Amino acid sequence: MPSRPYRIDRTKLIIGLGFLAVFSLMIAVTSVSMATLQSVNSGMATLVESNDAKTAGTFRMRDLIRLRSASADSLAREPDAIGREALLADIAQRTDHYLESRRSLGELAIRPREREVLQDIDAAERRIADAYRGVSELVRAAAPDPERLASELKGLQLQEHVLLNHLNDLVKLERTLANEALESNRSAYRRTQQILILIVACALALSVLICGMVVSRVSRANERIAHLANHDDLTGLHNRRSFEEHLRHTLAIAERNRECYGLLYFDLDRFKIINDSLGHDVGDALLVVVSRRIGACVRGRVTLARPGGDEFTVIVDRMAPGRELDDLVGRLLDTLTEIDAIAGCPVQLSASIGGALFPEHGHTPRDLLDGADAAMYEAKSLGKNGFVLHRSVDGLGTSPEFVRGQDSGSRLPDGVSELADADTRRRRA
Repeated sequence: MPSRPYRIDRTKLIIGLGFLAVFSLMIAVTSVSMATLQSVNSGMATLVESNDAKTAGTFRMRDLIRLRSASADSLAREPDAIGREALLADIAQRTDHYLESRRSLGELAIRPREREVLQDIDAAERRIADAYRGVSELVRAAAPDPERLASELKGLQLQEHVLLNHLNDLVKLERTLANEALESNRSAYRRTQQILILIVACALALSVLICGMVVSRVSRANERIAHLANHDDLTGLHNRRSFEEHLRHTLAIAERNRECYGLLYFDLDRFKIINDSLGHDVGDALLVVVSRRIGACVRGRVTLARPGGDEFTVIVDRMAPGRELDDLVGRLLDTLTEIDAIAGCPVQLSASIGGALFPEHGHTPRDLLDGADAAMYEAKSLGKNGFVLHRSVDGLGTSPEFVRGQDSGSRLPDGVSELADADTRRRRA
């Protein structure tokens, strides 16, 4: 597996931007809360002040109408002309005070429904003013007609009652408007509360998202670190540390089950020449292609590793010397010699392979590694592009058992006598 391209770790940036966003949302929540409370409080204060002023003015107007009506009612029972003049003067004074209160009420903020009631009140007051002029003329006449005066006063009293009813309607309207405004403020507060809850929920969701992203990135980083601790970053194969652990584990299983396992040790021929002449990028690409080719050949009961440089190792499960091993090595050598170009650059590639078997050639990882490594160097000394299986011969030390191939690409037949002749030739040399 090729190495992953380097990517800038933006975890710190994401955390910083995330917390900045959460902090901004918290500031927005605080600002909206304060603005809403201030608006509600200010609106309620203005509403209470306005309604109090209107209600007080309406009560004053109603009291003045009642006092004026009482004075008008006394006109019919006052026999003395001077007393009637005094009552008319009191009525005029009450009327002036009423009109002054009405003007003060009109200077306040008047809403449409209040204006309709005030128009009815003004119309009733105009009718009452006309009636008072008629009563004043009758009272000041040289010979007032008592029956007509009583009739005029009765009509005047009816108009006064109509005016009082309008004023009572205005008082009720003020209470209704106050309740509606209060409910409107409550609705605005509830809407603001919902907005605040939504903002807080967004901040919480953003915090959870940031935490999730951080955890995910940290988890991926840890997985990457764990992978790099046991795998080669370029090819994705097991590294030396992981390979040795697998080899120890495999040998423990093999010893417990009394099975035969094989270890193959590769070294690419002429790789240094390719790497130096064509560049390290081409060399890295070649190693990736080689790892894929070997992986495709040994797919199955194997563990493939790259201990370092241009060396590869393969742990083969339940492998004994014979045709199966011979076929596997043949496929490996053939697939590597088939590589003729990398990144558009022509190359000629082969490999020298050394092998060792458990338990025939050793019982410990070090025994097998040393044996396979010695066999691999023996294959290189015999002309490269070949395979040597390690064995221990009494009195002669380490010797190759057979060779598969020469640098020219020829293959020896699978005959024991010829393999033995190759062994003999090597030892004589």
